[in-house]
Amino acid sequence: LLDAAVKDGPDLVFAIANGATSARAVIFALAEASESVIAWAQAGAAGYVPQTTPLRDVVPIVIRILEGEQACSPPVASAMMRRLRELTEATARRTTDTSAALTARESQIAGLINAGMSNKEIARQLNVGVATIKSHVHNLLAKLAIQRRGQIVSRLGPAGRADAPRPMRP
Repeated sequence: LLDAAVKDGPDLVFAIANGATSARAVIFALAEASESVIAWAQAGAAGYVPQTTPLRDVVPIVIRILEGEQACSPPVASAMMRRLRELTEATARRTTDTSAALTARESQIAGLINAGMSNKEIARQLNVGVATIKSHVHNLLAKLAIQRRGQIVSRLGPAGRADAPRPMRP
């Protein structure tokens, strides 16, 4: 559970959602404003507990979220539907060959991610800093219109790109 008021909360949720862990973030005491809910969802939150929730309902709501359910108000549901439509339209406007839009380095990193390497392992292999790899991964996610590293394989295929180098394990 993460308090909605925590500083840099969406960044923390993004790190949790994109880490090599099975942990899921549930946002607690969130104002049920469409923009807030969508921002947390885009960061990778599994769900949220509205700030108006009676204490007796918190645990059942968290359990339902962990089971893959989320109840939200009609205005939030409507806003999420609009946002999904916008994302779908934006994706449809893109060319189907997204790998052509990637730089050579991004394609290389995509191949290494698909090979199961962590940011630290990729940085070590390419002899660059972890922050540089994180930046490339962030750009990859944005260009491919995806939220998590694991989605790269579904977007680009199991090899990332045919010319991606094979990883060397230490």
